[in-house]
This record gives sequence, structure tokens and C-alpha cells, in this order.
Amino acid sequence: SMILLWTLGWLLFRLRSDAHLGAFLLTLLVTYSAFFAIGFAFASVTPTPRMAQAVGSVIFFPLLFVSGTFGPRNTLPPALKLLSDISPLSHANDVLTAFWVTGAQPLGTVLRTPLPFFGVTLGGHTWLQGITPWHSLAYLLGLALVAGLLAIRFFRWDEEPAPRHIEVSQGSSSAPREAVLWAHDLHKHYGPIHAVNGLDLNIRRGEIFGLLGPNGAGKTTTVEILEGLRVPDAGVVRVLGLDPRQHYAELVQRIGVQLQEANLPQRLKVREILQLFAAFYPRTLATEDLLARLDLEEQADTFFGKLSGGQKQRLFAALALINDPEIVFVDEITTGLDPAIRRKIWAFLRELRRAGKTILLTTHYLEEAQALCDRVVILNQGRPVAEGSPQELIDRLGARFRLEVEVTAPVSPALWADLPQVTHGEASDGLLTLYLRDEDGLEPVLAALREAQISFRNLRMQPVSLEDVFLILTQ
Repeated sequence: SMILLWTLGWLLFRLRSDAHLGAFLLTLLVTYSAFFAIGFAFASVTPTPRMAQAVGSVIFFPLLFVSGTFGPRNTLPPALKLLSDISPLSHANDVLTAFWVTGAQPLGTVLRTPLPFFGVTLGGHTWLQGITPWHSLAYLLGLALVAGLLAIRFFRWDEEPAPRHIEVSQGSSSAPREAVLWAHDLHKHYGPIHAVNGLDLNIRRGEIFGLLGPNGAGKTTTVEILEGLRVPDAGVVRVLGLDPRQHYAELVQRIGVQLQEANLPQRLKVREILQLFAAFYPRTLATEDLLARLDLEEQADTFFGKLSGGQKQRLFAALALINDPEIVFVDEITTGLDPAIRRKIWAFLRELRRAGKTILLTTHYLEEAQALCDRVVILNQGRPVAEGSPQELIDRLGARFRLEVEVTAPVSPALWADLPQVTHGEASDGLLTLYLRDEDGLEPVLAALREAQISFRNLRMQPVSLEDVFLILTQ
């Protein structure tokens, strides 16, 4: 770029080799630093990058106009001329021009020669007359220092800035001693949608805790708040005793995260990816051990872009564990995996629990939650509707068996309403589903169907599972 400037200067202004090129380059550096610092300071007073860009675009062309880009500055009205004289762009243009075209004049003379376009009479007084390149350089340097200090002091952009109306819930902001993951009265809104609405969590060290709920229940939003990736609208969060937002840099060294959606460069090999991520942490697990545990040994030298969906999922699980974390967040960790690999991952998660790790698990596989989780919370429309161990939730249902009967005619709820052995029921699309307190409830149901002259077939009765509890609470 400097060669191009030199060529243009020679062609347009017959710039000679004895011009003040060194002074010009120094001024160019000062000018660049000043505008960089001013832009940084301006960005620090805006809440988001997009707003900074929008406001910057609004003031960009007026700044060019008053600085003489579109016409002589001396023809401007006095008020605009004063703005022009204090514009850093005017000083930058004039001092750079002075050093570029003055030729063989001594540098001291150039520094003390008044710049021709400064000075304005306003209100009976003449302002800013006699401005020299020395004054302009000092002005630009002063702006750079002041703007830089302001920017360093106030710049607070985050991936997702906290709302200005944020409210912290009343009550204690300190978690119980035994809690490694704790939240109180957590809220997160997206416009009119309440993704998380009054959630309390108290997760202890060394347990597998499940977040369950239908799509849109607030599971992923909750997990991302705990990970420090989102800011709650209200509530208090502590992870390992730390605020996820204020102590994010420390927290990421101590947690492992397997996101619901992720991607990696297509031309990196599996072993290279693990070694790369291991380099980010002071403490890591052995790469070869992770490859073996997650059944990735045969794919160790395979490009990421060549992996199947299930293999990618296992790689992401390995990356969540590479730093030997105290807490592991796993969001749909076994989605798309075949049953054999799923069981291997279950065994690995149990082994991590025995090693004292805490695991926060979200899943749509209720069988998985029942097999793995010490406790679960079921969310529905952002609210917790049940919490406890899987067996406790099943016991609270009050039923031991689920009976499914194919019927040939519509069945009214009145048919089972008076049967004391039936706790819940549903009839739709030719299928009658009833929950029975024990085996003795079967015969009264069949008798009621016969009395109502409803034909039936294909009876299936099996023990109640966590899936039944989930369906009753969320539907």
C-alpha cells in the first residue's frame, strides 16, 4: 500500500524523494491508532456489535461531509465549520497532506506552519486559528489515549448481553454446601415465550441428574444458562460455587460440555481433534483411552467429514471429557446411536459417576433416564412439574401396571371413572390405555367393557415406567 501511495504521490504531486516520508508514516500510525481507539470507545457505549454498526453507519456520512470530503470546508456555515475544525478526520487529512506534499522544506518548518483550512469566526470570536501539524498530532494522540482508556474501562460485549432490566430473585444467592449445580427461581424469556419459568435446581456431587421434558420445555436453555452460554432474565445460578457469567474463564476449565448441535473442520482427523482440544487445558485424560472407551479406535485417523452421525456424536462426547471435568453436561448424548454403543456410553457415564463426577443429562429416551439417573426433574412449558428419583416418581403415580387394549368402539371416561383400581386413563384411535394399581384391576376393566358391549382384543399389560409418568405429566 505504501508503494501505491508513493507512486500516486509522485504522479499527482511530483513528490520528491526528500519529502518527509518518515513523518508521514508516523502520522499515519498515530491517525490509525486514534481512529481505532475512538471506534473501540464508541463501541463500548453500545450494548451489541449490531447496534454499534448501525449507529456508526448513521454518523459516518455526516462526519465525512463536515470534514471536507464532499466540498471545501471554508464554505460551511460557521457552526458546521467549528464541528469540522474539531473533527479528528479533518486533522488527519490536513496533517497527512502537509507531510505528503511539502517536499524539501525542513521538518521543523512544516510542523510550525499553520494549516490553511482551520479557523472560524463564531459569536464574534475567532476560534482555532493557527492550527499547525504539531497541534494536530498532539490532538490525535490525546484522543487516542483518552478513547483507549475509556474503551478498556467500559467495553463489555458478550455473546449474549444481559438485559438491562435483569432482576435477581430475592433470597440467598449462595448455594448449599453439598450442591455443585444450583439455581434459584430461574427465568428466561424469548419475547412472549417463557422458556424457563421459575426453576429451582440443587444437584449434588457424584450424581447423574436428568432434565426431562418435551420439545420446547426449556431443557437446552437451562443447560446453556448453567454453562454460561446464556444470561438468565432473573434468578441466581452457581456452578461449583461460581457465577457462570462472571467466572466463565475459570469455569470452562472445570466443566465438560457436549452440545446438542456442534461441528468441526471437515479435514481434521479424530485423533488430531482430541489432541488439539487437549492442548487447551492444563489437565486432560489420555487420548488413546478416550478413543477406546467410546469405541473410536478404528476411526482415529479418519477425517471428521467422513464420520457417520453416530461416530460424530461419540467424538463430541469424547471432547466433553477431554479435560477430566468435575461436571459433565451432556445434551442428547446418545441420539442416533445404535443400542450397543448406547449401552457402552451408559457404562462409561456410570464409571464417571463412581469416580466422583457430576453429570447433568438431557435426553428424550426415558428408558435412558430411568436406567442412569439418580434424580430427574420433568419440565413442561418452562416449569418444573415433578422432581425425584425415577422410582419415586413412578411410586407417586399410584399405579403399578399399564394396560393397553384395542377396542372396536369409542370408550367414554365414564367407563373407568368408577373403577377404584384405575388411577389414570385415556382412549383414542381405537386404543384404550389404563393405569392399574395392581393386577387385580384387570378383570373389572374387562367386565366393564363387556357390560358396555365393546369388543376388545390384543391385551398388553406391563409394569409402569418413567415414560408413563412423563406422558401423564406433560400431556
